[in-house]
Amino acid sequence: MNRRNDPQFYGKIRIEMPNFLNPTFSLERRRYHLVIVFDNAEDVVKDADCDLFVEILRSLSNLNNTSTLVTTTVKIPAQDDQIGDFFLQELCSEDSCDLLKSVCPTLRDTEKIAAIINLCEGIPLALLLAGGEIGLLDVDEVIYLLSHYRLKVLSSECYPKEEQIEPIYKGFLDRLPEALEEKLTDLNYIPGSFNLEEAISVLGSAEDEAKDIVQTFFDRHLISQISDDRLDIHGIIRDCLKEYFKIKDIKEVRARFCKTFSAILKQIEKKTTTQEFADAVCKLNLEYQNFQKLFTDVIYCTEDTYHVFIDLAATTVAGGSIIFTTMATYDIGIQFYENCLKKAIEFKEELDEAKVLTGYGKILTNIKGDCVEAEKKFQQAMDIRKRYPNKRDYFLAFFCQSYGWNQGAQGKFVNAIKILKEAFEVEQELGMHYETLILQTMQSLAIFYNFSGHTEKGEPLQLEVLKRRLHVIGTENHPIIGSIMNNMGVLYERKEDFAKAAEYYRKGLAIKEQTNAPIKAIMISESNVARILLELNQNEEAIELVENGFKRMEDIPGLFTDTRSLLLETLGKAHIKMGNFREAAVALKRAISCRCKGAPNDNSILNLVCLYAESLLALSEYEKAAQEIQKGFRLNETLIINYPTNTNIALAYEKLLEAYFALKRREDLDRTYEAGRNEFFRLIRVYEEMNNFNKREDLLKILSSECYPKEEQIGRLCSSRNYGWNQGAQGKYVNALKILGEAFKVEQELGMHYENLILQTMQSLAIFYNFSGHIDKGEPLQLEVLKRRLHVIGTENHPIIGSLMNNMGVLYERKEDFAKAAEYYRKGLAIKEQTNAPIKAIMISAHNVARSLLQLKQNDEAIELIQNGFKRLEDFPDLFSDTRSLLWETMGTAYMSLDNFKEASLAFKKAIYLRTQTSPHDNSILGLVCLYAKSLLAMSEYTKVIREVQKGMRLSESIRKNTPTNPTIIFTYEKLMEAEFALKRRNDLEKTYEAGKDEFFRLIKVYEELKNFNKREDVLLHFQRFRARYLEMLKELNNEIPNEIDSVVLISLLGLKIVCITFLFLCMKSKEK
Repeated sequence: MNRRNDPQFYGKIRIEMPNFLNPTFSLERRRYHLVIVFDNAEDVVKDADCDLFVEILRSLSNLNNTSTLVTTTVKIPAQDDQIGDFFLQELCSEDSCDLLKSVCPTLRDTEKIAAIINLCEGIPLALLLAGGEIGLLDVDEVIYLLSHYRLKVLSSECYPKEEQIEPIYKGFLDRLPEALEEKLTDLNYIPGSFNLEEAISVLGSAEDEAKDIVQTFFDRHLISQISDDRLDIHGIIRDCLKEYFKIKDIKEVRARFCKTFSAILKQIEKKTTTQEFADAVCKLNLEYQNFQKLFTDVIYCTEDTYHVFIDLAATTVAGGSIIFTTMATYDIGIQFYENCLKKAIEFKEELDEAKVLTGYGKILTNIKGDCVEAEKKFQQAMDIRKRYPNKRDYFLAFFCQSYGWNQGAQGKFVNAIKILKEAFEVEQELGMHYETLILQTMQSLAIFYNFSGHTEKGEPLQLEVLKRRLHVIGTENHPIIGSIMNNMGVLYERKEDFAKAAEYYRKGLAIKEQTNAPIKAIMISESNVARILLELNQNEEAIELVENGFKRMEDIPGLFTDTRSLLLETLGKAHIKMGNFREAAVALKRAISCRCKGAPNDNSILNLVCLYAESLLALSEYEKAAQEIQKGFRLNETLIINYPTNTNIALAYEKLLEAYFALKRREDLDRTYEAGRNEFFRLIRVYEEMNNFNKREDLLKILSSECYPKEEQIGRLCSSRNYGWNQGAQGKYVNALKILGEAFKVEQELGMHYENLILQTMQSLAIFYNFSGHIDKGEPLQLEVLKRRLHVIGTENHPIIGSLMNNMGVLYERKEDFAKAAEYYRKGLAIKEQTNAPIKAIMISAHNVARSLLQLKQNDEAIELIQNGFKRLEDFPDLFSDTRSLLWETMGTAYMSLDNFKEASLAFKKAIYLRTQTSPHDNSILGLVCLYAKSLLAMSEYTKVIREVQKGMRLSESIRKNTPTNPTIIFTYEKLMEAEFALKRRNDLEKTYEAGKDEFFRLIKVYEELKNFNKREDVLLHFQRFRARYLEMLKELNNEIPNEIDSVVLISLLGLKIVCITFLFLCMKSKEK
């Protein structure tokens, strides 16, 4: 460059460039009368007259009062003291950074520093000017201004003209010959980097001439080489060209640009179906900026370029292009198709319009996942194609293949297969065999045959596609092969060979990841792998895969709604398997929303609704479950038409029956049963027409409409496990065991063994048998559930096993083996904490551990556990009232053991309040009242005891009905007697004693009916203590003690005698026989 533009040139200077120039060259200017400058002298230096030029320089050096300065891109071949050289390099990144920091030392953000250096292109003056702006402006503002207004920012009028960038570059360009100036302006139409062939094509000159022009630009540093074969115009020079120079023949240059880069894009797309896929992706990234301009240039298309753009829209980038994988390019693509449609209408080319509509529909289906909007485009195209019935060409086949895929993507398999068959016929007529289009059609047919249950048709097609693709590509290491492996997984999943399906799904995913396949293809494979892992009970790995999928999609929030829905569905299934029904409901609700956005009539939505309803039923949200299923039934008709063997409608009726049963809506239950039975009959007829009698028999076994009364048929479609649990949770054990027993019977008849539902029912039965005192029935069930769960899950490290260990603790606590109970409770708590079980599950285990520790007199540890429990619940102030009540109960018991009766009474009072809020008829409330009364008695608050006990006695009848062996009522009478005695209420004391005596009678009769004579004797001994205490109270009140023997003792002794006589009599009879 001419050094006269350096502001420090005038006067005596010493130029030193440490770090990046070595050796340092010193130049001193004295007061010369004349300075001669030869600018851009490289042409002369490289010419044959170079020797003459050197001689001229030597002659000039001998002149007095004269100095000569030569700028050139090549070294002058002169070795003497008269001619010295100074090699001026552009600044490297490190030196640019040092220079920028010297001006702005506070700048530390490396990313922002790199952005400024890049925009200043290693020019020292530009860096100094940009650095000078920082401080007056924020760094981000400076970067923005340099990005959008670089010339103006670096050429501000507040700087002296010799310090402005623009005049320097403008003067340089003005000195170019006019012909070169025009060619450089034409070349600037390419917005990104380019190679030599592309430059030659856009320049439009003869090849040799164009090569010379490009070389001249390179020699003059107008363009630079950014890689082995890529060139680019300097950024600031581009800015100047756009600002000051116009392309003379813009139409011609634009046409050359469009033809050049559309041909390149076509080549890239062809390579994507071959072994050169990776090279194609690299090339696409290099040309990305140029292709963006190509798509926007459609608005300027003329007759000369019209067919270029129609060809792009109809074949090259029609829906399957790898270029449409980000939100930015997707939006450009949609605008491109909109503009192509306008041009087709403008040029009155009807068949071209159909071609563009087909490509447009395919993009909406494959990229956005908006199948409904896409279907509208396909129908418009079909209306046009119908006017040309005899035109059976490539574009008809392409239309049918694209439309068929759209229909199948919505679950309309019958229509999809019909349309795809027509595409296949046309392709065969055209002699296709290894072409991409026919292979895509065959693959689509195979997928939809398999999805619709016709694997006998889908399998041979799938294998043939794999064979032909391998022949064309020549290697398995290609995204297309990855997709085929995924489809092989679908095939084996339909055949219920889950291990084989998992193998193919994993292989497909691995290939796609290795070959940098499009993001949607990878997501589909991840979803399938995760789903099959759930079938193999590998839940944690499945969830990890799904979460990775969501991370991949963070950068493209508006695309691939169909794929997003698949991931959410799989996540929901995983949570259901793990018993996390709240999280499952949230995931499945989002999955339904995503699928309804993209394809509101997709048949698979009803299956999602069934899964959503299952999670709602588990949460006892019966009304909501019923509403969601009724909304889903709008798809029944389309589901029956397109997928006649689909069982989702029958499944939906089962879930609806469960909801209505829980809500006790008998009329709705009957109507739903009738509708469900009709659906079963329809399915039976379908399988009869298909001659599939095995499937027919399976349905008949489920329905068994002739063998069972109506109520049992309803029971076969509806498990009442949730209602049974609800009853048991309220302490209504008799009713709970009756309902659960019926559910268990139905589940066994349906052939269930390891299914989640039957295991939940068995667990509920075991719990309520144990709580109601029937340990002989509860224990074997509990052990069987543990055995089956371990078989299904394959490890102890799971929240469900944690809950089972907790229930084992309940069993041993009922057996009064408190050490064993504590051991199991601790184990359950540890498993739940390790596996991040739901907070409620952890709290229940913590409460049980604390309670068992109190039995073992380890009070301090118990209290610490409870306090930790309250801390965990601080983030859920309005939830888990029942769990909070349990913790307060245990806290009260702990304070009682420490004789801290005041704190105990406060804890019990809170426990009663919380339990009454959530379940006012819970039988366990009376047990809490007894404990509360005990703490009040210790503090001599007798009147309060009487008031609280009498309030609690409202539950007596419910307790007798649901837990007939429960002794809580007796304990309550004992506490009431103590309070009345302390208050010297003789009459009330006698009444309470009589009521208590009647309760003892009742318990004795219950145990006699159960033939549990050990317990009967325990109750008799307890009664003797109860009566002895009553007599003590009367004595202290100075009253006469009754002399009569209590009738209960006589009856009890008489009953025992009768039993013994009967036993002896039976023995004698046996001997006689």
